[in-house]
Amino acid sequence: MHIINDILDFSKIESGKIKLENEVFHLGELMDSVYSTFQLRAEQKGLELTFKCPAEMPKYLFGDSGKLIIVLNNLIGNAIKFTDSGSVKVMGSFKYPKKDEVIVEFSITDSGIGISKENFDKVFESFSQEGTYINRRFGGTGLGLAITKRFVEIQKGKINVKSEPGKGSTFTVSIPYLIPKNVSKSKKEVKQTTELLYDLEGAKILLVEDNPMNQMIAETFLTKWNAKVSIANNGLEALAALKQETFNVVLMDIQMPEMDGYEATRQIRLDKKYDKLPIIALTASAMVEVRKKITAAGMNNMVTKPFEPKELFTAVLKSLYK
Repeated sequence: MHIINDILDFSKIESGKIKLENEVFHLGELMDSVYSTFQLRAEQKGLELTFKCPAEMPKYLFGDSGKLIIVLNNLIGNAIKFTDSGSVKVMGSFKYPKKDEVIVEFSITDSGIGISKENFDKVFESFSQEGTYINRRFGGTGLGLAITKRFVEIQKGKINVKSEPGKGSTFTVSIPYLIPKNVSKSKKEVKQTTELLYDLEGAKILLVEDNPMNQMIAETFLTKWNAKVSIANNGLEALAALKQETFNVVLMDIQMPEMDGYEATRQIRLDKKYDKLPIIALTASAMVEVRKKITAAGMNNMVTKPFEPKELFTAVLKSLYK
C-alpha cells in the first residue's frame, strides 16, 4: 500500500492535479500526531526519537497541513528506515519575515548510513536511490524524497540535505505559512465558531455580481470576515468603481448584462497599474473550457457558485498574500 500510495501521489504531481488544500490548523497537534505515528517504530528498532520546538512556537497556522504531514512522514520515516542504532531528532524553528507570516523550518537528523555528497541531488530524483545495495537492503520505490521535494516546492518552500557516509544525515525543510488572526484558544469554541478562524481585516474587495441573492450571500460572508465590500452590478460599473477607489481584490461574475466579466477583465488589464490586481472569477461552471476562457481573459483564480464559504475565503486570502 505504501508503494501504491507513492506512485499515486507522484502520478498526480506529474499530471498537475496536486492542489493546495489550505486551512487553519493547530501546529502542536499536528506534531503530536506525527510523533505518535513513529514512536512505536523507533522503539522497535531501539532508536531514540525526539521532537523539539521553542516554547514560543505559533499555535495556529494557515496552509496545507496534509502536505506538511506527508513531508514530515517521508523524512522521519526515511530517517528511521536508514538508521540501525542511535537517534532520530526533529528540531523546529521559526522566522517571521512579516507580522502575519512565519517560515516554519524542520530539521530531521539521524545517525544512520548517510549519503555521499555526489548523490545529494540524486536522492531527490524520481525512482532513484543512492545505489542498488540500498534498494536491495531497504526496499522502497525511490519516490519518497521526490514527492517530498515537489510538495515542499509547491508550497513555495525549500529542502536541502547535509550528510556524510556512515555519520548520518540532516534533511531541512522550510515552508512559509500565514498566521491567522483572532483564533480562539479553546478547541471546543473553535469547533463551535469556526468563523473566528477567518479574518480578512483591512481587505477592500470589489464584488462584481448582478444577482441580488449572490450579492447578499457573498457580502454577508466577506463582511463577517472583516473585509470592506463594494458592489458593482456589471462590468461597466466595475470599471467606474476602479476609477474612484483602490481595491485589493476583485470578485468578478463572468455572466452579466451590459458588460460581462470576461470583457471587464480585459478592459481592466489594459491599464498597467492593474497588472497585479487579483481578479477572481465567479462562475456556476467548472468546465475546462470555462477555466481556459477565464485564464485567457486575465483572471487569476475562480470560485464556483453557489459559494462555499471556505473556498471563497481561501481564494481571497491567497490573492491577498500572493
